[in-house]
Amino acid sequence: MPSGAVISADPSSRVRNGGTVALVISRGPERHAVPRLAGLREATAREALANNRLTVGKITRVYDDNVAAGKVLSSNPASGQQERAGTPVDLVVSKGPQPIPVTSYVGAAATDAQAALTQAGFVVSAKQAYSDTVPAGDVISQVPSSGTGFRGTSVALVVSKGPKLVPVPNVIGSQIDQATKLLQSKGFTVVVQKAFGGFFGTVRFQTPDAGQQVRPGATITLTVV
Repeated sequence: MPSGAVISADPSSRVRNGGTVALVISRGPERHAVPRLAGLREATAREALANNRLTVGKITRVYDDNVAAGKVLSSNPASGQQERAGTPVDLVVSKGPQPIPVTSYVGAAATDAQAALTQAGFVVSAKQAYSDTVPAGDVISQVPSSGTGFRGTSVALVVSKGPKLVPVPNVIGSQIDQATKLLQSKGFTVVVQKAFGGFFGTVRFQTPDAGQQVRPGATITLTVV
């Protein structure tokens, strides 16, 4: 019965002039407040609606980085709204953080890898290491390098410093046997070229020059006079 309408009168028949009649006035359909649902587990929210004589309407599930999966984010009608019994209340429920695919950047430039991973939502750390096979500035390894993560997941990169270089010893003026022994003891390969027959057996020139930084195992060419 609409609000303001007379539901009943007492007495309902004739009364004397000046008599008293008690009326019962309609307040309209019974209303029930939508309970506070945000933050509740879905099952608890359903129970709260049932206790308030309301029903569950449409369920929408969305990713949320801050609310655990299965918890209610919001409702429509909102908390506190007065609704008729049986009114459906729509819920938005969290699916938890959205998974992010992890792309491998092994072999790529470290600057590109860090920029792309950071933009994707990962927290990137990097350390450097020598490598004889990976050019300086490129990624040697990445952990994790596949699968999925979430915003804020840590990704660790190892970035190449290039090969570890060693200085070439100065052997000019040394006898060829002594010079060869010294260079080979440090891991170098020695190639001997004789000038004028190499009669004196003395190192006159060396390539690369003394003090130059080269890879371990590099070839040193000695010119002997």
